[in-house]
Order: sequence, then C-alpha cells, then structure tokens
Amino acid sequence: PSFSISCSTSPIKRTRSSAERTMKTALATDSNILQIFLTYQEINGQFKNEQEKRYAMLQNGEPDMTEDNNIITGNKAIGLKTVLHITLGLYINGPLWVSGQRNWKIIRIIEELARAQEMNIRWAVIHIGTLAGNKKRSDVIANINETLHVIQKNQWNIGILLENSASNNCFGATIPDLIDIVNSINQELRFKDKARLQKRIGICFDTQH
Repeated sequence: PSFSISCSTSPIKRTRSSAERTMKTALATDSNILQIFLTYQEINGQFKNEQEKRYAMLQNGEPDMTEDNNIITGNKAIGLKTVLHITLGLYINGPLWVSGQRNWKIIRIIEELARAQEMNIRWAVIHIGTLAGNKKRSDVIANINETLHVIQKNQWNIGILLENSASNNCFGATIPDLIDIVNSINQELRFKDKARLQKRIGICFDTQH
C-alpha cells in the first residue's frame, strides 16, 4: 500500500524549515509518497478575511519558485515519490471559456502542471468540483480534454488523477462516477502511447472522503 503525507494545505508562502519538517515527518512515519501543494507569493491589498486573501493570491499571485526549488532540493535527500495536489479552489466544473477568454482556473491548473513537470513530478491530483449552480458534466469533460491536450502538446510526462469527493453534491463523489468521467475523455488524450499502456489520466481514491 502507498501512504502519503501532505507538504502543505494552502497556497500561503511557507518557510524552508516547514517543508523540511514535513519531509522529516514523512520519513519518521514510513510514508512512501510525498503529496505537495504549490505556493504563491503574497500580494498587497485590502481583504475582508484570510479566505479572500488566499483566493486573490491564487488568482493573481506570482508562483513561489523559491519554494518549488526548496521542495526539489529537500526531496533529493529523502527520495520519496512526489505527487502534486492541485491547489484547492482550482476546480474544473466551470465553462472552459468565459466571456471569450479561457477560464482562469484552467490556466492556473496548467501552470501548476508545468511547475510540477519541472520538479519531475509524474502525477497531479485534482478535485472536479461541486454540482451546485447547475454545473454541466459536459464542461467537466471539456476542461479535462483541454488540460490533457496541453500536456500532450508540450510532451510533458505528467498525468492527472481525479479524486473522489467527500460530498455527494460533487462530480466524482463515487468511484463509478469517476470511472464514467474517465471513460468519457478523448481516447487519444487518455494515453501517452499508441499501445495504450501508459496512462495520462487515472483515479485517486481518498479513504478519508
């Protein structure tokens, strides 16, 4: 079995020591997978609360490349398999195009995948998002196809894992639903090779959900 420990749970900038402590904890608990969340630099402005500030950082903050390098350096010492968890809030349940522009959340997801590629990470976990607001399944499929198309076009060696949700009011709340979504994806994008042995998309089953 694979056991993972998360390196962060928010996009707020962290110190190198916190990442190092997390990696030491991973070793102490005999974990064999390190799950990380990427971070963004803080931005100036007036915010009503911490949640609004985090959302603004996620939407407009510059990637924290220093922290990316800290994770790369730190993991070289412990050698754990690393998986990216796409930042919470970047869901793929909205329209791919909004007012003639590509959905900023999809742009951010692709940017995070590019950062993960530079970190030699092979899989990225992502939540699909809620059904609330009459969200359409067709939008979910379009977003996944677009993301996989960018991965294919850039020849990145990374894939995405659709994670089950803790809420029944979300896409992918059950394993059968996740499988149905995966089976709806463009066949040419689902695999890295013509023999269809190397996948670009899979499922992450979180037992806490």
